[in-house]
Amino acid sequence: MKMCFYIFQTLDIQDYMPVIVESLMREIKVSIFFFDITTKKRTLAAYDAKDIDDFLTNLCQVNGIDTRLIKVKHFTKTSQNKYRQIYDSEDFDFVITRHKNQIKYKVWDPIFDKKKVIYFIIKGVQILENTSSLMNVMRYENELYFPKNGTNNSFYFGVLRYGNPNHENYFSPNISNFINNNTKKTCFVIETWPRNREYKENGKDILIKAIDALKDLDYNIIYKAREKATSSDNTYADLVKDRVDLLIENDALNYPSSLFYFSKNSDMTITLDATSSMLDSIYLSKMPVVIIHKSLSKRYRDFFKVCLGKKFQDCNQYVNLYDEKYNEDVKLFLKNVTNRSPQLGEDLVENFEKFFEKVNKIWNSNQ
Repeated sequence: MKMCFYIFQTLDIQDYMPVIVESLMREIKVSIFFFDITTKKRTLAAYDAKDIDDFLTNLCQVNGIDTRLIKVKHFTKTSQNKYRQIYDSEDFDFVITRHKNQIKYKVWDPIFDKKKVIYFIIKGVQILENTSSLMNVMRYENELYFPKNGTNNSFYFGVLRYGNPNHENYFSPNISNFINNNTKKTCFVIETWPRNREYKENGKDILIKAIDALKDLDYNIIYKAREKATSSDNTYADLVKDRVDLLIENDALNYPSSLFYFSKNSDMTITLDATSSMLDSIYLSKMPVVIIHKSLSKRYRDFFKVCLGKKFQDCNQYVNLYDEKYNEDVKLFLKNVTNRSPQLGEDLVENFEKFFEKVNKIWNSNQ
């Protein structure tokens, strides 16, 4: 069996890498195509091709994987002909990619045989009745915007992005050093993307107050910035870099993603405003906290409910919620937060068994 994964942005690395590792451990031949072919939101541009290749080699080695099973190719805005030649020379059984509606600002479209495609879907509205695919893999189970599991050729196999606990971790040196040397309780802060300069200006004060309060409460702080930031207006990293103990700006070359590792392994996890990462915090963290700044617009307050999905609308049951509009002393709030029960409730090993059972069934029917 031969599988090819199409990666257009760092989120794809986060979502696909556990499936890639599991495929290789099952001795499936894997090709990975990296496409830095967009005019905006070029998150892959932050990574050198050699660093990506070295990461994949090291990840294979720590997991005892034969590196001869993996091929990696990199394509740019001017590589369309190169891509076509390579694609035509291969005979992949499966192409795993995003739906084209999810990939904006492309200079050119990588073509492929739609009879071989498996779409990994972020939002269910991107699954159309006439979408042709072997199957659609849903990121969330029956959340808002998603079809019912098993309908429209769409399936939820669990939170594959968290990885298989039998896989070995591989982290960048700065993260490894922090994990190995930290002796204090930790708070993991997950950034919400500041949409513009005004949003950042409105949200910065409560963020700084929260970080200062955490330091007074003797926490070490890990701050996870959003990688799709296109300028300093789209991240708080410049404001917090001298206040936190570990700043993570580039996370794609870590396995698993620090987003999942630290949500699970920190004493407290804070998400800012409205972000889908709240679900990861609810699933994994023993002390999830959400901080909303007082000027957050109605649009994004409504989006907060969307991010919670259908299961967790009664958010106070699942998170410690601080709304600057109604709460006063953030330090007192953080001092008195309480534990919640992580809501994952899935067998991560079984998730991969279900996914590959379906893949093998499709593959066998095509032989």
